[in-house]
Formats: sequence, C-alpha cells, structure tokens
Amino acid sequence: DNNPNIRKYIFEDISNSQNMFWIDAVIGSGISDGTMLRTTVTMEYLDPLGNRMGSMLEQAEVRANSPDITVELLVLEDSADVGDTVHYQIKVNNTGHGTAETIWLNTTLDDRLQPVQQDVSEQQDAHNISIQISNLEGQSSQMLYFNATLNDNVVQNSLVPAILDIDYSDADGFMRQGISNLETILTHLKSTISLSLATSTSLVNSNEVFAVTIHYNNTGYGSADSISFNMTIPQGLELFSSSEECIILSEHCIWELEDVGPGPHSFTVTFRTLRMEQEFFDTDLQIFMQVEDPVEGNLPTTSSNTITIEIQRIYTFWETIYWPWSGFAMAIASIFIIYGTWYYFKPIPPTIDDVFAIYKDGRLISHRKSSSGMRSELDGDLVSAMLTAVQEFISDSLSKDRTDKVKKLQFGDRELYVERGENVHLTVIYSGSMNNKLEAQILELNQKIEDEHPFLQAWDGRMSDLEDIGPQLDSFIEEWQHQNGSVSSSAEEIVEA
Repeated sequence: DNNPNIRKYIFEDISNSQNMFWIDAVIGSGISDGTMLRTTVTMEYLDPLGNRMGSMLEQAEVRANSPDITVELLVLEDSADVGDTVHYQIKVNNTGHGTAETIWLNTTLDDRLQPVQQDVSEQQDAHNISIQISNLEGQSSQMLYFNATLNDNVVQNSLVPAILDIDYSDADGFMRQGISNLETILTHLKSTISLSLATSTSLVNSNEVFAVTIHYNNTGYGSADSISFNMTIPQGLELFSSSEECIILSEHCIWELEDVGPGPHSFTVTFRTLRMEQEFFDTDLQIFMQVEDPVEGNLPTTSSNTITIEIQRIYTFWETIYWPWSGFAMAIASIFIIYGTWYYFKPIPPTIDDVFAIYKDGRLISHRKSSSGMRSELDGDLVSAMLTAVQEFISDSLSKDRTDKVKKLQFGDRELYVERGENVHLTVIYSGSMNNKLEAQILELNQKIEDEHPFLQAWDGRMSDLEDIGPQLDSFIEEWQHQNGSVSSSAEEIVEA
C-alpha cells in the first residue's frame, strides 16, 4: 500500500500445519525515550467455499530506547577467616539506549555475614543492604562497593553466598526486574596458639619431685592440624613423668598432639632434681612449639617464657661430720659400722592406712582406707577423731601466721602426711617411713585431681561433681600396695559426704 508503515504479505495454499514468519523493524531516530511502539497484525483469508474472512491476530508493544540493566557481583578475596572484612564489587551495566531513572539493588546477606555501613547503602537491619542509583544513562556502567565481616557461626571450608536483586525504572516509571550472578566466599579458619610455662615452686631440694604445667591456648576459630612441643631437659633435672606421652631423644622430650581445637589446653610434666656439687644451683626450663595450621601450613617455631628452678643441695649425715681418722683399719671398721647401722635402722617402707581428700576450706571430699591389715580396722569413734585431727592440722598448717610449711604430723603409732594443692589437700595416714617415691605419687595424684576438676576454684559443694575422686583414691592405695608387695583387695569407702 501507499502507507509506508503498512506491510502486506500474501500466502497461498497454506497446508494444515503450523506456519511462522518474522518481521524485523528498526526504531527510527527522533523517538523520545520510553515511547511505546505498537505493532498490530491482522489477517484475511478465503475459506474453502471462497468466503472472505478477517480477524486481528495479535498486538505487540515495544518501548523505544528502554534501559537494559545487568549487574555483575564480584568478591575480591579468595577466602576469609572469622572477623575478616570481605570486599564486594558491583558493576552496574546499562546496555540499553535509554536512561534508567532509578535502580534499586537489594540483598539479604547470609547470617554468616555482617554488613559494614557504606555511603551508597542504607543498612535496614542486621543482614539487609539496599543500594539506590539514579539516572544511569544508556550504554554506560557504574562501579559500586560494599563490605561485610565474617561472623563466628561458620565452619571450616564452607561457602558463604551473596546475590543481588535488581529493580529499575525508565523515565516514564516503567518497572523491570532482574537478578545478579551468585558469588561465594570460602571460609578458611586459622588457629592462633599461645604458649606458656608455669610451676608452683622455684626453690626445690635435691632429689625432690616438682611439677611444671605447659599451657597452650588456641584463641583462633580453626583447629590446628598438629602441634609439636620440644623441651631440652636442662642440667640438674631428670624427667619423672608426663601426663601426655613423651618421646625422649637424647636430652630432648618431644610431644606430638593432633587436631587441637579452639580453647585453653594444658598438660603436666614432673621432674626430679639431681644432687649437684654446688650448694645452690640454678637451671632454666623453656619449651618450643611448632604448629601446623590448616590454612597457613607450618608456622614459625615459637618459644615459651623461661622459668628458673633453684636447686638446694641437701647434705647427707656423713657429709656433715668431720672424719679425723685414716688408714685401712679405720676404713674397714667404718664399713662394718655403716653396714650394722643400716641393717638395724634401715627404714621400713610406708604402708598406707587411710587417704583423705579435703577441700581448701576444710570440707571433706572423700575418705578411703586400705582393706588389708589390722591398722585399717577402725571403729566409728576413731574415724571421727582421725578426721577431726586431719582437718585441724590442715587448718593450722595453712594459717597465715605460720611461716613454716609442715607436711607431717605424728598420729599415735602412725604418721600423717599432707600434700597441699591449690584447691584440694591430700592427707595420707601411714605407718613406716615416708619415702620420695610415695611423696612423688601423692604429688602427682593431687595435680591430676586439680587438672581434671578445674571448677574446684569455685566449688559449690555438690558432691555429685566429685564422684570420681573416691575411685582415684582406691586406685592409688591399691597401686601402692601392689608396688610394695602387699596383698590387697579393692579399697572400701568409709566416709564420703
């Protein structure tokens, strides 16, 4: 036809099937942005009888020079740890020819992310971010940024996603919607280990046992794959025991621990002091630590603080007297005298009768007795008197007015020995002569009870929390009887309140 905006298409012999054709058109110049352009398709056809039929098939509309908005979201880090700031880059593209009057970008962050306030964003609540852009012209783009911190509710090697919803309008207020790509950040949680040494004493007599506690605290959010501790045993000391398995190489003690999670950790090592030539001898203790982190691999070796132990030499009887004699005969006589004295006055190995575990304020935690021998067959009055004497002795020996540290007390034909801990005091009633072996085992047991019950610092008196101490006392008595060749059956509880 003469109208340039009308096109006519004629088809003949249309088969009984679906038929399609395409019409392409170019928007001319001078059209205002947002103008709605409408195309109407009508149809006329002849039926088999030759009748002319007509109908409107469809109308199609297109908005001239509309904006077309896409958003590219990019996270600038490969991974993050708890508390790290994650940086996000937003590239807003208008690939259309019209101006986008207003663009809204909205996201609800994963609860593992905490948004950081930005100038271009309005933080609506704890996890929402809303960003508004005005008048973005066609065929242009704009760069924006927002940040978020990683919360502590994440797990190792997890992916934390982020995505943006898009709403935008043209000059006539026509609204369109879209969505950005999905971006994720990988969580890499590091371990942070601090190391320190602690001991309850710095002055120790020769041939005595003392304990050192190794504290290592993981303040990070990730578990260390492994930790290797290395300690050189210094001059004047020998290793007595360790609560963790120790590998001894020459003069080195090595501990290998795996999968060390967040929080404080510790283990205890006991040493025996040797008899040195000097009256006072100082020796230093220090430990080194190598950490294998799941994120950063092997970290540089770190060292603990240094503690100095002063060893005081205790002289024997024969060292404290003057020998005016000489000659072979006097030597032979001395040998016989020494042998005879030893034979008649050799110490009798101690036999444990009763063991008390007493709280630092004097309350009784547990009392166990040996089931072998007549000495343990005590009636109720004697048990009551014994408990009273033990509590009074501990109270008196711990008095602020006392300057000495008395550990022993004569109790009839037996003796009472007290090992004082920070929160628990162990009292052993025995017959015979106390020796270093028993003292060391009492010290080790007391330290074990302290380490396994950290809440004793502020104990509320509930005995149900301390039910395992009684069996530990039983095992201690039975093991000592077995070591000294005495026949014993299982220890019997006498008092536990």
